[in-house]
Amino acid sequence: MRKQSSICRSGKLATVVCLAVMGVPGWAQEPATPAAEPVPVPEGKPVPFNEADSIKDPVIPEGKPVPVDPALEKMPAAPPAEAPKQEPPAERKPVAPPEAKAVPAEGKAVPAEGKAVPAEPVAVPTGKAVAPGAVKDGKPVAPPESKDVLPSAARTQANARTMLLSLPAPRGQICDRFGLPLAQNTVGYYPGIIFPDTGKMTDSQVLTYVKQRIAATKKSMNLDWEEKDERILEHYKNRRWLPYLATTVIKEGDPKVLEKRLAPGMVLHPAYVRKYPENRLGCHWLGYVGKTRPMSTKEIDLEDPYYPTMEGKKGLEAAFEKELVGEPGQLNILFDQSGEKLSQEFTKQPKPGDNIITTIDAEFQRICETMLRREVKRGAFVIVDVKEGDILALASWPTYDLNQWVPSISEEAFAALNNDRNRPQYSRAFQGTYPPASTFKVVTALAGLESGKTDTDTHFECDKSLKIGNRYFHNWNRTSNEGDMSLTTAIARSCNTYFYRVSLLTGREPILSMASRLGYGERTGLPIGESTGVLPTDEWMLTHKGPGARLAGGDVANMSIGQGYVEATPLQVARAMAGLANGKFVPKLRLVKQIQDYDNNITKVFPPAKRNDLDIDPSYLKVIARGMRQVVDGGNGTGREAAVEGMAIAGKTGTAQWGGSGDLWMAWFAGFLPVNNPRYAFAAIYEGDRGEKVSGGKTVAPIVHDVFTAIRNLEKQREDETPVVANAKRKKSAGDEDEDTDDKASARKSRDRDRDTAEVRKAKPTAAPAAAPAEEKPASGGGWSGFWKKLRGKG
Repeated sequence: MRKQSSICRSGKLATVVCLAVMGVPGWAQEPATPAAEPVPVPEGKPVPFNEADSIKDPVIPEGKPVPVDPALEKMPAAPPAEAPKQEPPAERKPVAPPEAKAVPAEGKAVPAEGKAVPAEPVAVPTGKAVAPGAVKDGKPVAPPESKDVLPSAARTQANARTMLLSLPAPRGQICDRFGLPLAQNTVGYYPGIIFPDTGKMTDSQVLTYVKQRIAATKKSMNLDWEEKDERILEHYKNRRWLPYLATTVIKEGDPKVLEKRLAPGMVLHPAYVRKYPENRLGCHWLGYVGKTRPMSTKEIDLEDPYYPTMEGKKGLEAAFEKELVGEPGQLNILFDQSGEKLSQEFTKQPKPGDNIITTIDAEFQRICETMLRREVKRGAFVIVDVKEGDILALASWPTYDLNQWVPSISEEAFAALNNDRNRPQYSRAFQGTYPPASTFKVVTALAGLESGKTDTDTHFECDKSLKIGNRYFHNWNRTSNEGDMSLTTAIARSCNTYFYRVSLLTGREPILSMASRLGYGERTGLPIGESTGVLPTDEWMLTHKGPGARLAGGDVANMSIGQGYVEATPLQVARAMAGLANGKFVPKLRLVKQIQDYDNNITKVFPPAKRNDLDIDPSYLKVIARGMRQVVDGGNGTGREAAVEGMAIAGKTGTAQWGGSGDLWMAWFAGFLPVNNPRYAFAAIYEGDRGEKVSGGKTVAPIVHDVFTAIRNLEKQREDETPVVANAKRKKSAGDEDEDTDDKASARKSRDRDRDTAEVRKAKPTAAPAAAPAEEKPASGGGWSGFWKKLRGKG
């Protein structure tokens, strides 16, 4: 077991505070998070509950009413009745909760090495505790020493009972490569209805009692809460000792404020609630959670959940469900025959789920999504580390807010997503398959060179069209011949007829073989439901085009320029570009770097790996890179608008018909940078509307320019923020020029170490860091420097 410095540290704080609010022993001693501002109830202006409104409790025959869950300090009024005398429970000395590890008072994510990356603090309501029996007067109350606290008289009574319920564990976090939380937890509240007796209400009385409270809650809190009569009655018959919970959770808010909106006979039932602090960011691959199943209305079974459980429904939330879900705790509750709760205790503490550390750079992802939002109606942008295969950005547009799925999406919102013609739930980055268009010409060029049918000095005429069989295959420039061209010029000008001629010389097998080595026609292996794409081999032709189907000369010519049957996702094209940039191998792409438990022990690692070696003559790759650089930097290149000052980009434009319609076009720009020492490979697409004129050079190249200009500025900012650079600037201002160069080199190493945490570093397990002194605790909006130094043992 290896220990990782406090990556995803803010999630540990969130879990601590959540567990303390829930009333789990052993967690209440953790530092408290400052109170969050009350969050208004969704949609509309909440209406405070007015007891003078229409709620009237039905007349209940005999029996002592069940008191409201003691999670609330003030119990709502219940119908008056004479309570039978009960023998009081034996007095027990409380057991002190185990000592807990101190953690920071506010959450911030910390990378394995390097500076802290701020994360949004988790809003945890303060004030009156809502966990039954966990808090009194703002102080934690220890659980009873023994489970057996039911009085002997109660144990002989027919309606007395004990219940062992399951307390769902806080779900693990999902973080970016620096530990910034993208999926975490907060405390939410289910309004719940407490029944006033032990079983003597008629069906009519039960329905009246419940429906009055549902109506009042919907009015005062603007909740969507509908129930069927059968479920209400079945719950009353089998589970009336437990609150009847609303189908909708109040995700955030001050319980003191929320309590005032409750009708008599109702409580706030606390629960862990998933929260996506970045809202839309990475929604397609991050995924979301939803209810595992509705709360049961059958007879109470051993370890039934204390509140509705959640499970991953899509993306990484679903793929790593087993790791994220954690282990539930156990809650033992005792009732006497009148339904009064005598005691409850946690017989087993919940174990939080593991944290998933992704390869994503959240700021790269944000830049890509921002530029797509500004410049496209539908599109995608993928950035990959060319050596490690880390996916740094996997962006698709349009997106949707993940928080609307928690705990379940409304019918109106779901219908709006499904009816949106732009299909926001569909990831164009890894699910969308498109003709790769002219980005595929580099595959054809390499196939020609490796087969020996062409060489680096081969020249062809770039005609307006070329007749193959009975058909004319056109160049994109149909107005004039462009004259004699070399391979590099043909790549820069994206001449179709040049590559038609290459395909006729080489034939289909060398092209298919080269495409397969670069990863076309095969998923990258991400566990998020990606598409396969199409590489039209003989097997594929037989399956999809019928017996005897083969690629004819015209099919091969079409494929040579990335049209016809061949299709790929932007993710696959980015992987191919990573192979070209690397020059030695195609990396195996990875979206997840490692998994860590609650204490930051690394439990599983996904190391960088090769998909396959390329075994391509380096001189061939150099001529391809030279042609791709001329696409951007050459005077007649098709992608000049992608140029970024200070960054030499090798790129390839592409434009293709797609979607089975002659008036529907899409455009590409793919490549890598910097040319001489590549770090990033990328692929970007733009889906046009019907009849819209698009091109890789005019439509997508400007987006590439905007994205990498922003990334260049971000990296400069990150470098300037490293301690080594700050020290170098200080020395330079003092006139110490001699060490400036060495400091800058060291700063680059420090920056790269912070940026690239792919290599897992071994660290000896250490004791939990002590909390910072009160005067060093960070205030909101600043003061983190000394605090993080202490946490990392550098203060």
